[in-house]
Amino acid sequence: MRCAREIATCVALVAAVLAPPTTLAASVRVESAWTGSVGASGANGRATVRAFDTGAGSVVLALERLAPSTGYAVAIHRGICGSLGTRIVSVGTPKTSASGTLAPSRPAPSTGSG
Repeated sequence: MRCAREIATCVALVAAVLAPPTTLAASVRVESAWTGSVGASGANGRATVRAFDTGAGSVVLALERLAPSTGYAVAIHRGICGSLGTRIVSVGTPKTSASGTLAPSRPAPSTGSG
């Protein structure tokens, strides 16, 4: 199903929107965060990307109505879902459950700047 495969690509989230800093631990702060819908009108769930002042980040996915027991490549790209730009980082290839849901929390690798 091409649409479902494109969902993973659309989780190739766009540039993060600046958000007020939130303390996670004594010295780690969120520098920016982005949350958005996945799929047409959010039919497949939500994705959240956070960038920390340490240079690390996280991607949290809460997805449903995907093909069961299927791996989806997750990457962060510049641009928008309809016009993806350069890949910034690959996050991994999580596999959906037998019921077609996906709810992993994965740290995003540092891009080496910072």
